[in-house]
Amino acid sequence: MRQAGSPTQRNLADRPPRSHDKGRRRPPHRPRHPSLTHVTPALAAVIKQTRADGYAITIGEREQGASGLSVPVFKANGELAGCLTISGPTIRMPLDRCLDWLDLLVESAEQATRLLGGRFPTTATTL
Repeated sequence: MRQAGSPTQRNLADRPPRSHDKGRRRPPHRPRHPSLTHVTPALAAVIKQTRADGYAITIGEREQGASGLSVPVFKANGELAGCLTISGPTIRMPLDRCLDWLDLLVESAEQATRLLGGRFPTTATTL
């Protein structure tokens, strides 16, 4: 099991590469998340794939029996504002269901990005 669920994977994919390097010092007021302080080679590969896909789907990554689907939302300056995420029990959210919901979640993230004055990138394969 990896240390990062779909929102974390999606957020890491849109941060500048040095922001999730091993040993990065974080301000004391910010929470620490294991995947933000140490990126294993396996997680680095997932982040790279997530960046290429433009979304993250996880099944059992953080907790056995839990699934998540996350799509980024961007600010007017192009920075990541956050993610729209659908999560739930894997029995109700198997991979095929997540894929069925992907286009709807991408459309919602595009709308949220526009509401923030941003423009959704078109570089990901599904966008």
